[in-house]
Amino acid sequence: MKEQDIILYEEKKYRIIRIDEAGYCDIMRLSPPHQVELTHIKHLRNCPIISPS
Repeated sequence: MKEQDIILYEEKKYRIIRIDEAGYCDIMRLSPPHQVELTHIKHLRNCPIISPS
C-alpha cells in the first residue's frame, strides 16, 4: 500500500494522498463529497487495493 493507491475503505473508494513517517494517512473519498480524512495506516492494512498507482 502506497501513496496514490485507490483502496476500498468502509465500503467506499478512497485515494491515498499522503503517508507520513508516523504512519498517518490523508485519504480522499472519490465520490461526492470529496472529503479528505486522516487515519492511521493500521486501519487501512486490511483494505483491498482496487487500483495500484
